[in-house]
Amino acid sequence: MREFSSGATRDTVEGKLSYMKALSPAVLRRYLQYLSKHRVQADGKLRAFDNWKKGIDGAVYLDSLLRHTMDAWLVTEGVEPTEDGAVLEDLLCAIMFNTMGYLHEVLKARLEEKDIGFICGDCKEFYENSGTCSMNYNEDRKRLSTDIADDACFEPMEKKK
Repeated sequence: MREFSSGATRDTVEGKLSYMKALSPAVLRRYLQYLSKHRVQADGKLRAFDNWKKGIDGAVYLDSLLRHTMDAWLVTEGVEPTEDGAVLEDLLCAIMFNTMGYLHEVLKARLEEKDIGFICGDCKEFYENSGTCSMNYNEDRKRLSTDIADDACFEPMEKKK
């Protein structure tokens, strides 16, 4: 138990995850900048930041992960530049994206196998141990955003079988 000079008390941090110690805000900001840059699709339309959560096959993630890893290695060794002129920072962010996407699919499959998660009937997103989806809809049942708003419609979800 920790006690502060104000008299307030808090549980110890021992045994708890420390995101501040484990993660770099500079790296996370750079990664989000990379994601933002790559939201523009070939047709010029902008995809949602969380578009990848809809599901991409692990083999696709792995193929891209290995390609970007090889390019980063080549750039680092000074052997040859990448075909598209990608800089090392972008390549490292691409490696992060593919690693996180692949891990997301692996974890999602594991949770679904254990029958401890839910798939939203409307947005098709996966939620751990939750019975509601905080999707925001307009009167035509069109999804406005994934941000929780005062008028958010909490839709019941179907348990994945």
